[in-house]
This record gives sequence, C-alpha cells and structure tokens, in this order.
Amino acid sequence: MYVHDEPGELIEMEESEIIDKYEGYEYVGNVADTTKETYPKEELQATDFGKEAKVYAKDDNVIIFYHGRIFEMTKL
Repeated sequence: MYVHDEPGELIEMEESEIIDKYEGYEYVGNVADTTKETYPKEELQATDFGKEAKVYAKDDNVIIFYHGRIFEMTKL
C-alpha cells in the first residue's frame, strides 16, 4: 500500500515531462477503482484519486499523475 503525504509539495507538470524527470518510471495503468474505505483493499484501488489517475512505477517507487500534478507516493 502507498500513501501520499498530503502536506507535501504538489508537483505540476505535463504528462509528457514525466519520463524526463522520473527516469526509468513506466506507466503501469490507471486507478482501476475507488473506495470510500480508509484503506484500499485491491491493487490499483484508491481513495483520493479518480479512475483517470495514471500510475507510474519504477521498482517499489510509485508516482501518480492526476489533473496535471504528480503525487510521489510512499510505501507503507
């Protein structure tokens, strides 16, 4: 499970810039489902992102591109 530190900096960028800034990250899919639960229970399920959110990963590192912003996720 991954979380985003809400008070953290929100990074605005175009989706085309992701590969340059986040070298080695690959698109792995969109958020597949959303839930009102405190903690998502399924892979690619989210509580604060809609289904249009795109997930990029490199090893155990994950970022989410959502409405022109990058959210750097922290693994729990």
